[in-house]
Amino acid sequence: MKLVFTERAYISLLAELKERITTETGGLFLGYHAEGTWYVLETCDPGPGSIFRPAYFEYDQSYVKHLLNKLARIYSVRPKLIGLWHRHPGSYDVFSPTDDVTNMRYAAMHPEGAVSMLVNLDPSFRPTVYHVAYPHRYTRISYCVGDDGFPPHLLRLMTAERLLADLDQRPAAAESLCTVVQKAAPYLPAAQIPTGDAPEAAIPEQLSESLLDDLLYLTDRLGTEIQIAQEPLHLPHSERTLPALKLTDGGTGGIFFTMVQDTVYLYDGTHAYLYQSGALEQALTTMEDGQAPTHVDVPDADRPHRDDKAPWSSILHRLDRNRR
Repeated sequence: MKLVFTERAYISLLAELKERITTETGGLFLGYHAEGTWYVLETCDPGPGSIFRPAYFEYDQSYVKHLLNKLARIYSVRPKLIGLWHRHPGSYDVFSPTDDVTNMRYAAMHPEGAVSMLVNLDPSFRPTVYHVAYPHRYTRISYCVGDDGFPPHLLRLMTAERLLADLDQRPAAAESLCTVVQKAAPYLPAAQIPTGDAPEAAIPEQLSESLLDDLLYLTDRLGTEIQIAQEPLHLPHSERTLPALKLTDGGTGGIFFTMVQDTVYLYDGTHAYLYQSGALEQALTTMEDGQAPTHVDVPDADRPHRDDKAPWSSILHRLDRNRR
């Protein structure tokens, strides 16, 4: 196993280190995995809302999700989030317990796991790269830098002709939320929302984070005017209510998203479906490509869980900024 950087991705990492020379910092890796090799196409900076301290660092989550999504759109073969890196103070070159939680969370996103790099400046640049497998297994791997280490097709940008063709085929009017869900439903795995255990009172952070890609897709690409609110979900044939986020577009009804035992569900008022980040965009893209409905992969239910309270109001703020 090994990690390969493009020149651009490697320089972006070094530039971020130079800019935050007095504090911890980090970033995310956008790229591909193939046959035991992780190809880092882009290194995303952590964002202006990050917390930078000499011995502590925290990503600006909304910013990095937005930036990774934007960067991915310019490549012919769409890359995905494959890992992360961050600097440690001094010569401290092992992961902290907090790092372990973050690493396992990323590793649980894909069956091949993720990569995580530690950087020390003691005093020279000293990186240590690990493959992270869920649950909680680290393997140290080598890295190299150079575009010539990439399969050529992974470096190709989206062509102007293809983008223009997509623009010519854009919908004449904004898609309603109801229409989007009706089109996507055959491509989403049907599910039954469990109600046996009492749910948490607050919306988990993972739920609000998982919606961001599709919210940007609905508003930026389809022109759907989305309103989002925290509203209890009342399931038929059950006396329980679940904490949920409700999406509407100004029409009647709406769709709900809720999370039970680390699994996210979409409920359209009649049917429930398993949901993962970007599932609506993936479903409609699959439909437009003429492919038959297939189940969308869903992360394992036993992936790492965070107990942070959800910044769901930040999603509202993000949508408002996009409309300006």
